[in-house]
Amino acid sequence: MSIRPVRDLWDTFVHVSMPEVKRNSEQYREMRRAFYAGANGLFASILSGLDPKTEPTLDDMKRLDIIVADFQLFLDDIKAGRA
Repeated sequence: MSIRPVRDLWDTFVHVSMPEVKRNSEQYREMRRAFYAGANGLFASILSGLDPKTEPTLDDMKRLDIIVADFQLFLDDIKAGRA
């Protein structure tokens, strides 16, 4: 698994769906924020649906930690005015 799985999905989305949009444009920023908001909503929905009776494996926990860290990096970018 990539160390930035959500960003990798975003990069693919940009490449396929909007290659002509400039990275520093308002449209790019707004699309990126909407993409991450949707991804975060889906992630939260998946987490809430996990079976509380089943213990996650170490690999499951590592995957979740990587995804949470990727979302945190994006949030840090927003707070610093980079996103």
